[in-house]
Amino acid sequence: MPVLYWEHIFGSRECSAYFQTYEVEYATAVIAVAWSPHGVYIASASEDQTVQAWEAVTGKKVFTYKGHSAPVIAVAWSPDGTRIASASEDQTVQIWSKS
Repeated sequence: MPVLYWEHIFGSRECSAYFQTYEVEYATAVIAVAWSPHGVYIASASEDQTVQAWEAVTGKKVFTYKGHSAPVIAVAWSPDGTRIASASEDQTVQIWSKS
């Protein structure tokens, strides 16, 4: 299942340019995505109970976190970009170190 992103021109109601497709290794749907604070990475949450992250420019997968026992429904980066918080239908919020 691909994850796509586009550039949005300020003041425009439409996306102006398609940039990248990430071919992810999820067997199920991607539920949420989040950019790292400095725009270096993109993280995604999935029904397959994992969080994955990629380099935003190259699309290279840099890590996969496994630890939830139910679909992951939200993902967010810490303000300094060193940690990721993920929320799951298993009723937990887990904090992950990016490194």
